[in-house]
Amino acid sequence: MLEGIPRIHFAGLLNNKMYDVRRFLTLGSLFILCFTTSASVEEEDDVVVLNDKNFDEWVNAQTFTLVEFYAPWCGHCKSLAPEWSKAAQYTKTLAPPVYLAKVDADEHKDLAQRFGVEGFPTIFAFRNGVKDAYEGPREADGIIEYVEKEGPPSFDSIKTVAEATAFVKENEMSVLGIFRQPVSSGKMFQAFRAASKTLKNKGTSWAFAAEGESKYDHTVGKYVASAVGDHYGTGMGVLVFENYGKSMRTCNIKPKAYSEKKLIKCITEKSKEL
Repeated sequence: MLEGIPRIHFAGLLNNKMYDVRRFLTLGSLFILCFTTSASVEEEDDVVVLNDKNFDEWVNAQTFTLVEFYAPWCGHCKSLAPEWSKAAQYTKTLAPPVYLAKVDADEHKDLAQRFGVEGFPTIFAFRNGVKDAYEGPREADGIIEYVEKEGPPSFDSIKTVAEATAFVKENEMSVLGIFRQPVSSGKMFQAFRAASKTLKNKGTSWAFAAEGESKYDHTVGKYVASAVGDHYGTGMGVLVFENYGKSMRTCNIKPKAYSEKKLIKCITEKSKEL
């Protein structure tokens, strides 16, 4: 049963390829773990088993998930099963975790028909309950790469100035985004999110504070995005730190000109090590 916080494996070895997992989970990540497993579901070989009774509640609770519709008699489904399981074993260790799920379309025909399943296996990506086509690989390594590229951003939401300073001091190289717009709709944040996926293998750690979705920091008497901006004397924008916060540079891009490409260019130019 998946109830509460799932089992965490801190390293996975797939097809002789080692995948490094984040060393620590923040309180925010732990909250996500609890939230995303709110619906009680069964697991088989690390894959979540969905049916017509738990599908909507569970899928809608996930920021991002992949769901396979299969038939027990399908040869291609049998070939996919061990790859799906290997990928699921790893993706559930991400921060935040991404669970892979499956639905027996023979047993739950109405559910398969609802999503227009015509052949097997059929895989869909769901983002906050919204279905999207999956046209990615069918082997474990490829599935993992797809999830890491298309899945939720692997960075922290800063809630206080103290959290921001701790984040900067704990990481050799870090990128801190400070946004006035809510993350759900802000163009600047979307560019930040995309850039983090492109540069995350460069040894950078990422975090953000967004005015529209941040809590009030009572220790400084301000909303956290404004407080963090004031603390570093920069206001809103993207800050690049090196040497555990001893060196700081600012990416000043006009809001209307914000894009993933421009942000990556700026961060790369500001950093000596990228």
